[in-house]
Amino acid sequence: MQLTGSYRKVLVRPSDLKWRLTSFPDLDADEETPSGPVKALEIGFRLPSSSYATILLRELTHSTQSQSHHIHLAQELRELDPADSEN
Repeated sequence: MQLTGSYRKVLVRPSDLKWRLTSFPDLDADEETPSGPVKALEIGFRLPSSSYATILLRELTHSTQSQSHHIHLAQELRELDPADSEN
């Protein structure tokens, strides 16, 4: 039996990796402010075909993708803004 296809590289290096920190006055704001209390990290990069940006972001942030972790995060967000849990 002969199967067609190709292998993916196990490790790839992103190109054009750029990042910057920014601030916002609150979680709903669209406009940045120089010293707002809400901090955000903007990341830009390029990956070759068949590479996954979500995996790169997980590795950069040292976060997990487990379901229980994301349920916990959602509960924390609801506690921060109970009005969002009504939607």
